[in-house]
Parts: sequence; C-alpha cells; structure tokens
Amino acid sequence: MIIDAHTHLNFPVFDNDRDGVFARMFAADVSAITVGTNKETSESAIALAKAYPGKIWATIGFHPGHVIEAHAWHHDKNEQKSPLPEVFNENIFRALAREKEVVAIGECGLDYFRNPSEGTKKKQAEVFLEQVAIAKEVKKPLMIHCRPSKGSQDAYFDLLALLPKDFASCGVVHFFVGDKDVAREFLDRSFAFTFGGVLTLTSDFDDVVRFLPDEAILIETDAPYVSPKAFRGKRNEPSFILETIKTIAALRGKIEEDIISLTTTNAQRIFSLK
Repeated sequence: MIIDAHTHLNFPVFDNDRDGVFARMFAADVSAITVGTNKETSESAIALAKAYPGKIWATIGFHPGHVIEAHAWHHDKNEQKSPLPEVFNENIFRALAREKEVVAIGECGLDYFRNPSEGTKKKQAEVFLEQVAIAKEVKKPLMIHCRPSKGSQDAYFDLLALLPKDFASCGVVHFFVGDKDVAREFLDRSFAFTFGGVLTLTSDFDDVVRFLPDEAILIETDAPYVSPKAFRGKRNEPSFILETIKTIAALRGKIEEDIISLTTTNAQRIFSLK
C-alpha cells in the first residue's frame, strides 16, 4: 500500500468526478490522508474517512492562510465553496478533533509568503498555538503548514520557537522547502517531512531529500495542487504520486519498492493508521 500523506480530496474541485479519482487511486493501491483547512473542509474530510474506512483518513485544522487581514483575503474556489473568510473557533475544532477518523491536527502553522503584517503573524501564532493545545489534549500529531518569506527561512524558525518543549505528539512538516539546517532543528524535535510533485520540477530540494534519515520521509501529492512534471497542466490527484516515488528513489539510490515500504511504514507509525 502507498500512502499519500497529505491530500485534499475533500475540496470542491473534486466534487464532479471524485468517484473516478478514487477508482484510479485505489487501482494504484494508494490510500490517503485527507487534510482539512477550515471548518467546512475539516468536516468534509471526516465524512470521506467515514465513507472509506482503512483507505481514507482525516485531519482537521485551520490553515494559516485563513488567518489574514480582510483586505488580503483570497477565496480559493478549489478549496471552499463559501467566498467568506472564517474566524477560527477553538471549541468547534476541539470537538472535531475527537472523531476517531481524525489522525492529526492541521494543516496549521505559519505562512509568511505573501508578506503578512506583524499583526497577522501574531494572530497566526495564536491560532497555531490553540491548535497545538488541541493536539496535546487529544494526543494526536500535527500536520504543519509552514511557508517562509521569499528567500528566507523565517517562518520555520518562528514556528520552532513557538512549539512547546513538552509537545510529545510531533507530526510532519508538509511540503517542506527548508534547508538542512532547518531540517536538523525539526529532526531534533522528532518531526518528519512530506515531499511531493515539486521534486520532479526542480532540484532545489535534492540535498535535503538525500540528507534525511529513512524514518523522517513521507510522500504527498497536496492534490489538487502542484502536479508532477509528467502531469503538468492537469489537476493533481493521488494516483500521480508514483512520479514522486520514482524521483525520491533516484535521489536516495534505492528502488521504488523500498521508498514505498519506508514511507508507508512512517505514515502508519506517525499517524497510528489502521
């Protein structure tokens, strides 16, 4: 079994042909963790996990991109049906976190890519810590989204400084774009990392992929985003993850079956998948 550790099959962009997407991924022996980014998508992730037990698992979370000034709000129609921004409600997410289909809290974290104000950074930190508190309470790992400013590693170091020293559930840093120094800091906190189709488009992250220990690597599509090179121009989906497996295998000097085995084992261990 191949596990796509971070995808968004719950997003409305899949509403018209989700059955076909599932058919293709299951034919490729791919299962997936479906990630929530706000209340609506967290609820829909849980619904999918209930419909496909043992094949789909859910996370619930509030994406830092939703914690932004009103004038900078961007509605991604692929992600949510409502064009209105949402305010994080800790009580709602605490209740969702207790659903048995939920295997992690997030995607949550910090996003400085569009140069948010200091006020936005502060609010993102607050909302992130509220979700960390939920993760501690329910003893589930974090699914971290962390995107630094262009040419910087700032958001990573800010997030590391925020993480409580006694947070033991750890988790993964999704779509990791940091360098080896940042990776070492997360490894010291027992975090792992997901990599996706971007590896087929650039060599910028090759050194990090080679550097990480086997137990710290997972694979993702982040579908519907960032299709691998072989499928550029198409909406991404879990069955495309085979391209990422080929690339990681080549970078680490392993056969593809080894990459499938270690990434599946890592996902099962970190997220307690059954």
